[in-house]
Amino acid sequence: MKVYLPALEGYIPPKMMKTLRAFLEFCYIARRDVIDTQSLTELEQALDRFHQYRTIFMETGVRRLDKLAASRVDFARRGMLVGTCLSYALYVFAETNEVASNNPVDHIGNDVERNIDDDNNDGGDVPGPTVLATVELAKTLIRRDTAENLAASLDEPDLMRLIQSFLQDQLRDTLSLSNIDSSDDDDLPAFNEVISVYNSAVATFYAPSDLSGIGGMHRERIRALSSWRKEGPRYDCIFVNTDPTQNGMRGLEVARVRAFFSFKF
Repeated sequence: MKVYLPALEGYIPPKMMKTLRAFLEFCYIARRDVIDTQSLTELEQALDRFHQYRTIFMETGVRRLDKLAASRVDFARRGMLVGTCLSYALYVFAETNEVASNNPVDHIGNDVERNIDDDNNDGGDVPGPTVLATVELAKTLIRRDTAENLAASLDEPDLMRLIQSFLQDQLRDTLSLSNIDSSDDDDLPAFNEVISVYNSAVATFYAPSDLSGIGGMHRERIRALSSWRKEGPRYDCIFVNTDPTQNGMRGLEVARVRAFFSFKF
């Protein structure tokens, strides 16, 4: 706005300047990372000013700026006014059961090797249309291990049982692991597979209020590694959907990623 409006001053009528100012204010507010009640109020005010001054274009024969009124409806339909971010996207992602967010393993039968570029890019906008949220492991694995060794390195003695419970949950085609208690241990599937361990994964999700591509898609890398740029360990935090019956973030809990791994079963 600081660039375009001064450049136009003196070349177009003052009422057109006010119309363009209201239009740009509307666009900038709609593109904020966080949309709150105050933002919605400012959005409405900018839209009202646009309607007030836009008649100058009709009076001079330009009639194509009357579509801004429909923009807010389109923004709302696309979820652009809910302040979407990674936490909200992961909530939707877990809700659709694309991946068990609280179990960092691939679905049964998935290929161990997932192909994405494992570089220092932490994310950004994604070109192309709107698609379903995805999570992809890094292209390069850091080691192959057994469940027992991985459990020891993570100081997680229940890891083997958690993997078995996850497998049983997948085989039963259910959404909850809480139905399995200690009395079911003998019924859990045996697991002796080799585990591939990775140091990062990339989440691609719909976040039109963040820096995103034309389809509103955004990408962010999540890391879990013992040494990051020679400055110590890095274990990123995520949101886990523990109660899908709750709206928004009420059903989310904060978790720290300890490892990314996959296997075939």
